[in-house]
Amino acid sequence: MGGMPYPFRGPWSDEVVLWFGEWLRRQRGAASLSQRKLERLSGVDQTTISRIETGQRPGVRLVVVARLLAGIESTSGRWPPAVSLRPREDDKPDLSHL
Repeated sequence: MGGMPYPFRGPWSDEVVLWFGEWLRRQRGAASLSQRKLERLSGVDQTTISRIETGQRPGVRLVVVARLLAGIESTSGRWPPAVSLRPREDDKPDLSHL
């Protein structure tokens, strides 16, 4: 599938993608969800979830992020999910080289 290149690609984007993948894995773990269960809840393919969590999926679309968050949220019945949306101080992507 062609299309436009990812418009926000920059030196910081790889670190943000890695941070989001790690954050997603922690959210999923806190909700006691397997990747397969999150796939059923969110409609996002398990392979895509795995690639996001391992940083192998650059340029994740916002609709995918929203589906994943909704899937995790559906298990707790409350928002925000069990783990805070705000990154811990030591959890933030290192952007000091920019």
